[in-house]
Amino acid sequence: MDLTTTAYALLFVRVSLGILFLFQAIDKIFTVGLKEFTSTILSGMKKDQVPPGFIRFSAYVSSYIELVGGVFLILGLFLPEVYIILALNLIMVILSFSYMQALWDLKHVFPRMVLLVFLMIMSHELDLYSLDHFFFH
Repeated sequence: MDLTTTAYALLFVRVSLGILFLFQAIDKIFTVGLKEFTSTILSGMKKDQVPPGFIRFSAYVSSYIELVGGVFLILGLFLPEVYIILALNLIMVILSFSYMQALWDLKHVFPRMVLLVFLMIMSHELDLYSLDHFFFH
């Protein structure tokens, strides 16, 4: 595979993942609303060991990480840092869902995780079509 094909593949995966994160965040923040989203999470909690304030804080932080992270992925800006932040966010989401229900549907998390891991293990220098590449190389 030549360098151009690899660069296009990275662009495709990065922008696709960025769109997934961005529109998930837009839905939570602007369509459903963070208050309603948080209420849904709180109603799904079977145990009262986690303070509701922490759940609200986590929902807000996670939603805005996904919003900003999605935009940065699409633009290709601050990619190594964005990959780490989004990975930590996914870990938080996985822990939250697992705490709420031991067996839950992975269909929303698993594709994002696979695409993110792919981007994380690929060489950053191969991502030619990103703002990082244009401004920092």
